[in-house]
Amino acid sequence: MRNLYEAFEIILKGTIALLSYPKLLVPVLITWTLYAPTILYFKYSFDWSVYDLKDRVYINFLIIFFLSFILSFSCMMLLELIEHIESGKKASLSKAFYDCLFKNTVKALPIMLIWAIVWFVISILQAIFSRKDKKEERDSELNLKNANRTLSGMDNRMTTIQAFLHMLNKSVRMISFTIFPAICWEDKGPIDSIRSGFNVVAKRWQIFLSGYLLTEVVLSLIFFPISIYFVIIDDFHINTPIYVDVLVLIYISFTWSYYIFIEQIFCAELYLWQKNYLRAVEVAKKNGRDIPKFSEVKKPCLIDDIDDFVDA
Repeated sequence: MRNLYEAFEIILKGTIALLSYPKLLVPVLITWTLYAPTILYFKYSFDWSVYDLKDRVYINFLIIFFLSFILSFSCMMLLELIEHIESGKKASLSKAFYDCLFKNTVKALPIMLIWAIVWFVISILQAIFSRKDKKEERDSELNLKNANRTLSGMDNRMTTIQAFLHMLNKSVRMISFTIFPAICWEDKGPIDSIRSGFNVVAKRWQIFLSGYLLTEVVLSLIFFPISIYFVIIDDFHINTPIYVDVLVLIYISFTWSYYIFIEQIFCAELYLWQKNYLRAVEVAKKNGRDIPKFSEVKKPCLIDDIDDFVDA
């Protein structure tokens, strides 16, 4: 229960920090403006029939690599903004973008590539075990309602195997988010960053797992209204006016962005907490004091006016 509470507190404080610093959501909102059109274009508008199987495989992999790239980039921008705030500086989107583009991206590319490869394998398995929608013919047309259905993940029913694969994909994503702080905050290379990220997950696996589960609960809660919406319009064959579909699209945009944001900030804060713990252990050893427990080290918080990057 304590681990659940610790994870919940990190997510809660991250959400409160978002209210204090709304620009923290900007990187993932920008990602959404690239992510959503990519998904819709390749599902509804791209002519797959002119390509053979080999080319389709290449194209699918490039799509997934692009998605992993923009998600990674948004995560690294958030990490740079967190460093600005935790260091007592003004959070600058332009500086965060510059640092990500010219300092972090090259080091992060191998991690993005590994993530994309794993994601690609999972997507193949998801396609193999997918359950075809009876309304497939209707859903082949691009309109606002079908776009909302696709972007919310309501365009097909999830089997048990697909649910497992979804969980596996999420695990890989959150582990990746835990690796990037080593690049952005400590200027480490890809191999050392992977070691650092995996070390945090391994040492704090109970809190990591709790955060994983809680972010899934958040996803279920914020997408519950969308689920009810589609159940109602499908079961009662309701044709909603276009302004309703637009409002639903806006809702999906912000809820998806918030969901990715809490995953990113949870992993970032957990990494920083472990970093602060290692620093506390080093100070304790230097001063001949007892080594503190992890729970005794104060969790980093963006709204406590404490510069967690001082002497980092």
